[in-house]
Amino acid sequence: MPGDQFRQVVDMAPNAMILAGEDGTIELVNLQAEKIFGYTRDELLGHSIEMLLPARFREIHSRHRGAYFGHPIPRPVGVGVDKEFYGLRKDGVEFQVEIGIAPITTSHGLKVLAAIVDISERKESESRQQLLINELTRINEELNNFAYVSSHDLKSPLRGIDQLASWIEEDLGGTLNAQTQNYLRLMRSRIKRMETLLDDLLQYAKVGRSDEDIVVVDTSALVKDVFDLTAGKKPIRLQLDAGLPVIQARKVPLELVFRNLIGNAIKHHDKEHGHLHVSAKVSGDWIEFSVADDGPGIPVEHQQRVFAIFQTLKPRDEVEGSGIGLALVKKVVEAQGGHIALESDGHTGATFRFSWPLQAQPGA
Repeated sequence: MPGDQFRQVVDMAPNAMILAGEDGTIELVNLQAEKIFGYTRDELLGHSIEMLLPARFREIHSRHRGAYFGHPIPRPVGVGVDKEFYGLRKDGVEFQVEIGIAPITTSHGLKVLAAIVDISERKESESRQQLLINELTRINEELNNFAYVSSHDLKSPLRGIDQLASWIEEDLGGTLNAQTQNYLRLMRSRIKRMETLLDDLLQYAKVGRSDEDIVVVDTSALVKDVFDLTAGKKPIRLQLDAGLPVIQARKVPLELVFRNLIGNAIKHHDKEHGHLHVSAKVSGDWIEFSVADDGPGIPVEHQQRVFAIFQTLKPRDEVEGSGIGLALVKKVVEAQGGHIALESDGHTGATFRFSWPLQAQPGA
């Protein structure tokens, strides 16, 4: 039998510990073993270890026990998805366990010491977590499907209204007074805004779901292309730092970020001539891009809400916009694992800094 010092060490162990011989007879248990199985020490000692297993495991365990003593090495039992193992309490309740076994040489021959952990609460928690994940996935799918269906179904009547407004202008154009013509202009402008809003909502819903290939992106060329398409003939000068890198990335999300940031800078610029400065610096596995303008700035009191969806700082009849652009930018950047921040004194100019991975990861 084991010595007193060994017994004390086993008894102090935080996990259930059971020592058994080659025939399966229990020779030593600790307090934790009594606790998780519901037996007293006297009820366990001298009995077969199989009494602590559900009936369906007993025969195969007996065979494995005999084989183990032929090749006694430390190893786990009941670890892994396909190796579930259960214990049986005195009250007949089964519970899932993980077990580590190791051979112990004593003066009475070779024994096996089993350390047993009740993992039933952990498994129940994992099961609840998986149910929540499945429910969230289902809800997200429903929301995304709603965005697609809504965009398609709402655009059709909008086009019909726009067509009617066009017919009215064509048929009655010469007889409409200035006020009515202005009303028609406002109506068609708001129809266009609604179509833009639906398109932006679709983009917002699709963020993080793209299976677009990873390609080589020359970020300097990308910014130039976006600027040329966005600025048109407006008197805005683009300054590009020489350090803009060539990276491995999904091009469309990065282009979307630059298009919104550059487009906002140009759209809200309030001076006769403007200056837009785009720079980048590499830091480890990340690039920090900076898009800075010399426009009117963003008031300090509004800087916390510019990234919220449907937020605009001016009435939409003054500056066209869906109020989704910066929310979309934030979502795209964060979907890549990056972050975005705004710097502005509230009076002159604004700088948006965002981080982007130097090397896109497949499936990310």
